[in-house]
Amino acid sequence: MEYSTSTLWAMLLFSLCSSSLLLVNKLTLNHIPLPALVSTLQFVVASGTCLVLKATDLAVVDDFEWAKLKPYLLTCACLSRPSTAT
Repeated sequence: MEYSTSTLWAMLLFSLCSSSLLLVNKLTLNHIPLPALVSTLQFVVASGTCLVLKATDLAVVDDFEWAKLKPYLLTCACLSRPSTAT
């Protein structure tokens, strides 16, 4: 199976972004031990970035689909609630 140069670049850049996000998450959670807050902020920033890219026509971005978004938001809400465990 052969890949085009642009496909190889896309895979490489995705891998670099993904691995750097793991490192940034670890460092962030060492300074701010609130994983739900960090995840929520990442979701807000990623969503905002997509909306800006779509509004400026810098990228082709699909519309948000409530059926797909709703379970994720529910998960974020459940993980964000304060723990009652002692």
